[in-house]
Amino acid sequence: MQLLPALVEADLPSFGAALSEIQRVTGAWFAAQQGGVFAPGPTERLVADMAAWGAAGVGQSSWGPAAYGFVENDAEAGELAERTRQVLGSAGQVFAGGFAAHGARVWAGPGGSGTD
Repeated sequence: MQLLPALVEADLPSFGAALSEIQRVTGAWFAAQQGGVFAPGPTERLVADMAAWGAAGVGQSSWGPAAYGFVENDAEAGELAERTRQVLGSAGQVFAGGFAAHGARVWAGPGGSGTD
């Protein structure tokens, strides 16, 4: 009940808190199989570190190993990415980037027309 209103209102702190909570709840469902709420090891560590470093929201992809954090702006993204690179060293890759400001786009095959 918090995630979508926060998204519509562009309220990153509320969006991040809601998404982080969804990640914790979903991870708890799989904790026995996964070994914890987040994949144990680097993924679990990065999720905790990014939250401690001020990410508005954190989580992991499916079963990991990808972890992510949301921040307010490019400067914060650069700082979070750099801290994450320092923790990972050569054991992983870090990507920082923004979100598209438009909806999804779907194109038909040759001869078809695209639609937004």
